Amino acid sequence: MKSGFTLIELIIAFTISTMIAAGLFLSFSQVQKSTKIIEKMLSIDAPIFTFSNQFEKDISGAFEPKFWFPKEEEKQEQKESPKKVEEENNKKPAPPAKKEEYQKIEKVFFSANQNKNLKELTFITANPLQSYDNYKPRIARVLYKLVPDENNKDAFKLTRKESLNLDYAKINDKNIPEYDLISNIKSFSITYIYPEQPKEEKKNPEKKPEEKKTEEPKEVKMLTAEAWEYKEKDKEKEGEGLPIIPQFILVRITIWDLYQEEETSFEIRYQILAFEEKKEEEKPKPAPKPAPKAEEAEKDKSNTKPSEAQKAGKQPAVPGFRRGGGSKLGGLIR
Repeated sequence: MKSGFTLIELIIAFTISTMIAAGLFLSFSQVQKSTKIIEKMLSIDAPIFTFSNQFEKDISGAFEPKFWFPKEEEKQEQKESPKKVEEENNKKPAPPAKKEEYQKIEKVFFSANQNKNLKELTFITANPLQSYDNYKPRIARVLYKLVPDENNKDAFKLTRKESLNLDYAKINDKNIPEYDLISNIKSFSITYIYPEQPKEEKKNPEKKPEEKKTEEPKEVKMLTAEAWEYKEKDKEKEGEGLPIIPQFILVRITIWDLYQEEETSFEIRYQILAFEEKKEEEKPKPAPKPAPKAEEAEKDKSNTKPSEAQKAGKQPAVPGFRRGGGSKLGGLIR
């Protein structure tokens, strides 16, 4: 009898090897998929969540401050010794108190683009990084900037910095620390949405409250802008120009993966909350009373004429009162 494998043994061996190979292939593909998911979470999802959380806090507190802040005076270096300076100051009379110089805050909300991408976005907010155990509101200027990514070719990164100095010229100071929010960005753009500025209407004569209730609300037209810069001269033009702060913001981001093979796009919407003092509605003025008719005037005169008892002095000439006997009200009854 010749030694060797039968057909059945070959089929069984082939089947077992196929099952082992299929199991190895499935396990390898599962590991590869899980690796991609973890890479996506680390490179895309985590930065997006961090950016969205921080940007929502900043933009929800954006506002126009209604105050001025003092100008910073440049300190001059004193070459003389402090003792000589004190002696000279004691000899000289005290100078009059200087008036504080106040400077207007420029670019309360400002945005600029470069090649269809965001270049920078800066605004003043009352809700920057968290500060606890502080009873005063923490107001700061925030700057978001899109710069080239050094570690990834043809990509950008988004940086953030904040300063308690509200001056726009000081926010780009190198001494202010900044940190990266998102890296490996392919494109980043922002669209600003705001209501159309209403034109002043001519004052119509006062309407009755019933007519006011029946008036239908006017439809508000929403406009969009790709960049934002408010100008003071726009105040003079009715219904033109941009308001100081937009009402809605639409952010579009496209991010590469670690190997720049796949890209993921996001579209995030934010609303800037605005508060206004409640104004009481003006109450309609009461209509003037009509003049009394001649007949009613004569009746009133006849009622005020003294009677015979009043002429005799037995009853006081007080209209609306009469003398009574034994009354608990002191004898006077209405």
